[in-house]
Amino acid sequence: MAKVKAESTPTFTDHEVPAGWILELNSFDMTGENNKTKGTSNKFYHIELQVSKCGTKYQLFTQYGPTGRVQANEYRFFGTDRAAAEKEFESIKKAKLRKGYVEIDVAQRTLGSDEAKKQTKAVTLKNASDVNAATPVSALTVPQKSIVSLFFNAQDTWVAQNLKCPLGQLTNNQIDLGRATLNEAKEIVKRSSTISDADMKELVSLTNKFYGLIPHNLGSGARGQMLELRLDALDKIVGKETDLDTLLDAKQVNAVLKADSTLDDKYKSLNCDFGEVEQGSDLWKFLVSYFVDSKVNGHGYHSSKVTRIWSMKRKDSKESAFQGNMERIAKQAGSHSFATDTADLTGGKSKLWTPDKRPDLTKEERELYNRANVWLCWHGTRSANLVGITRRGLLIRPTGAVYTGSMFGDGKYFAWNSSKSLGYTDNSYWTGGNTHDSNIKRYMFLLDASFGNMYKITHSQFFRCPPKGFHSVYGKAGGALRND
Repeated sequence: MAKVKAESTPTFTDHEVPAGWILELNSFDMTGENNKTKGTSNKFYHIELQVSKCGTKYQLFTQYGPTGRVQANEYRFFGTDRAAAEKEFESIKKAKLRKGYVEIDVAQRTLGSDEAKKQTKAVTLKNASDVNAATPVSALTVPQKSIVSLFFNAQDTWVAQNLKCPLGQLTNNQIDLGRATLNEAKEIVKRSSTISDADMKELVSLTNKFYGLIPHNLGSGARGQMLELRLDALDKIVGKETDLDTLLDAKQVNAVLKADSTLDDKYKSLNCDFGEVEQGSDLWKFLVSYFVDSKVNGHGYHSSKVTRIWSMKRKDSKESAFQGNMERIAKQAGSHSFATDTADLTGGKSKLWTPDKRPDLTKEERELYNRANVWLCWHGTRSANLVGITRRGLLIRPTGAVYTGSMFGDGKYFAWNSSKSLGYTDNSYWTGGNTHDSNIKRYMFLLDASFGNMYKITHSQFFRCPPKGFHSVYGKAGGALRND
């Protein structure tokens, strides 16, 4: 059969799309060697079979262009010959796969006709039944409405601007394929401190595979070879794993929440109770003084100030699990040491923030917190991660090697310096922004952490777990470490 000519307009518009005859493809080539381009090649291809509502005419509809931007819409006509249309569909598919395109599994697509977009895949989510039908009147307080809007808007904005798949909402399976590719790259990077030419070639191939499987909108225009995307370092790989976590969090939440979901539905999905700490209260004064006086000059953020504080309490087993672990550690731990260890770095101010000084604890809680060496610690994060951390808590992703931001191995990282944790928030050093602008809104968690017996160290060292007889690792300023 002769090659079918592509046209810019359809022969009919009232159509249906048969199940199974729709496809999303994506291609990524970091160096441009495979696609014979001068720079990084990042492009997509959409194809669907359209059948007229009367069921007698057939046409193929295709869209393609740089990933994230439709460059062309084309139609190919086949009259009443469905077999010819299906053959052309398969021919185009095979040709694209030979050129390095990969199939993308989407739960809900953004490309194609309206009829094609109606074909969605169900997304299964644990605890989906916990979200009740929307109620006409909100039961939330004003502070609770505020925190919900803030959290979800921050997540939606970040995903839309940085990671929203241009082809549509990826399935869990597609995200898993991307994560498996990251794991392959991670194993290569971990093998040796020096990457061989052969390994680098493999890492380029895995980079192409990852960005092919997880489509990114990298913008358009001349950009040369985007070698900075190469997955040749653990911090890059772990960063992309974190991106996939954020994408998965957003996708799972959206699977629970309907288009007409209320703030109450979103609040319930967070699985936490929130309240706002009153400005001027004893607790407010205590926390603000901790934020201000625990800053370290070398970190910057001198003019940053606290504008709002929310309290939060989890509604799942993590709350009771922390209580149980704290009581266990209290029986094993020695004398309280955190305030003493940080005294020289705070000019003695750390004694002002011990459990004995906290206005939110009872006498019994203060005694237990002291014995378990519990300390209020800061944890900075991107605003896009607020929903995920709130819903599931802080997670540990084993890497098996030290990387930037993980100086002591795999674990949950906290700081007693507010300024240290600010470096991991939006537009800060460790999130690629490297700015101390006090006008930027940043968000941090302040959590109780039970440190027990702390293994003190003043240089970077990889740990799979604390040494025997210890419950935590404390990176103390001094030696190779500039700050805690």
